Amino acid sequence: LSYSLEGKETKEEIPGFPGMTSTLTAKWEKDGKLILNSSRKAETPSGTMTISSTEKWSLSPDGKTLTVVSEHDSPRGKMTTEMVFNKK
Repeated sequence: LSYSLEGKETKEEIPGFPGMTSTLTAKWEKDGKLILNSSRKAETPSGTMTISSTEKWSLSPDGKTLTVVSEHDSPRGKMTTEMVFNKK
């Protein structure tokens, strides 16, 4: 999947999932965080299924720690995860 870093909306089909489409946006916040939003829709026998997610990427001031907070909302419920990467 490809995001436009200029804030433009990108739409594309999900590889390997026929009939599933994704709408993607990315934007930079004034504090330097990168925000990635996605909305995936698929037609199923039970109707339209939507999965939404937001990722917030931030780099520490010293450039040694990257933190990614992901929030997902799907028919199975909401989930938030945080990943922290430390440069050695």
